[in-house]
Amino acid sequence: MAALSAVEIIGIICMVEWGLIHIAAFFMMKGAWHDDIRSVYNAYDELMGVKEYKDEYDNVGPPGRMQGKVLWQHALNLGWAGAWSGIVVPIYLANHNREAWMMSLVPYLVDWGYFMAFDWFHLGGKMAQAQTYIVSIGSIMCAISVNTHHVVPQGEFIVMIIIPSLLIFFGILEKLSVTDYILKCFGMKTRADYDAMGPRNASAAVAAKEVKVDESDEK
Repeated sequence: MAALSAVEIIGIICMVEWGLIHIAAFFMMKGAWHDDIRSVYNAYDELMGVKEYKDEYDNVGPPGRMQGKVLWQHALNLGWAGAWSGIVVPIYLANHNREAWMMSLVPYLVDWGYFMAFDWFHLGGKMAQAQTYIVSIGSIMCAISVNTHHVVPQGEFIVMIIIPSLLIFFGILEKLSVTDYILKCFGMKTRADYDAMGPRNASAAVAAKEVKVDESDEK
């Protein structure tokens, strides 16, 4: 194995860290295989700190049969993506492989899903939010390494830097609450909209249904 530069060491550290976090996420969510949906709520670090939401989730009734399988599928995808990030990408990076940056796209694109589903709605904790920047920096380091050891067209190198930088850019927009406006532009709910909906649990749903039926009878 060739000597590693500071860029490659940083890249490997970022990719291994991201990988370990997401392998851990798989084990946190593995209960979904047995339809233990409550185990998945552990990922909602910030949300579970809000009493109204925690009470709502604690009062959720048993899930439908096999409802947890789709969540387990997501957990497995996080797990193998974590293994890819922590093993495959560092091997390519350490060996100065031309495809190191392409390999880094797997964890990077997976993190986009987390960013849009969690960070936009302030569901994850600080450690989870940090992964957005860690995986992006790791991918940028891969791009610089590839450009250092191989003849890379300038246009291609620019694209290799811009793509992972986009996640950092949108991460900053999220901190500035600009992403709330993006959601609204596409007609989607923001965290504020969900907060304004009030408690949503089985008892509340039954009560709302009964009220609706009573109103219909009166008419």
